[in-house]
Amino acid sequence: KAAKSCLFPDVPKDQWFFPNVTVACFHLLVKGYPDKTFKPDGNINYAEAIKVIVEGAGQFSPKIVGKALTAEKKALKKGEPWFLPYIRAAEKTNMLSGAEMELVNNTPADFATRGWVAYAIAHIPNL
Repeated sequence: KAAKSCLFPDVPKDQWFFPNVTVACFHLLVKGYPDKTFKPDGNINYAEAIKVIVEGAGQFSPKIVGKALTAEKKALKKGEPWFLPYIRAAEKTNMLSGAEMELVNNTPADFATRGWVAYAIAHIPNL
């Protein structure tokens, strides 16, 4: 079932990114949109990027990341932004701090830069 749900109509098998999207989806690091598309040509904002990075960090910090995943549903019920638990997880692990953390907190809908994403990945605890 997981493999079938990781096949997106806008991610053709002949595209260079097909295996990457499929593997990331299979490992629950990314998922598609409610309309069952992935939108591979779309940009990623800071809120979306921090979620993907924190979920990816799960292999290094499973306790903290697991709590963030569980907290997402609770945050939505409280009327908080869905991404708030991921920000908290990034702060707890010291993955992000200072100016890098301010970008997520102050401008979550802005597009994440490649440099910011590389910085966040490089600061995954125990990497």
